[in-house]
Amino acid sequence: MDRAYAEAFAANWAESWNDGDLDAIVGHFHADAVFRSPKAAQIIGHGVIEGREALRSYWAEAMALATSRRFTVERTVWNAENRELVVVYISEIDGTARRACEFFRFDAEGHVMEGEAMHGIALSAGAHR
Repeated sequence: MDRAYAEAFAANWAESWNDGDLDAIVGHFHADAVFRSPKAAQIIGHGVIEGREALRSYWAEAMALATSRRFTVERTVWNAENRELVVVYISEIDGTARRACEFFRFDAEGHVMEGEAMHGIALSAGAHR
């Protein structure tokens, strides 16, 4: 894995969310992946999701709650030694834009083993442009 792989991952990850392609999204994750998210705590009652199929279930529920969504990658931060990627992006869900970031740690085959989502406060119009 290298920086080009990490940047391609980030672009594909955002495109998959924008397209609502749940199979592509969960396909990035190892079967035993662990994901942490404050939004998961709000939606399903706990913020730690363990396993690809649990992630599929959570994200299917989260997608069903949103009438619109658009993720725009602003930048990536790649640590090759640890196979860790941070994706900083603008998340526009149901007309509300927030700056967010997600942390990913990959195994040697390029599957996400651990992830964590952080979501900022709502941005004022034009603040993210």
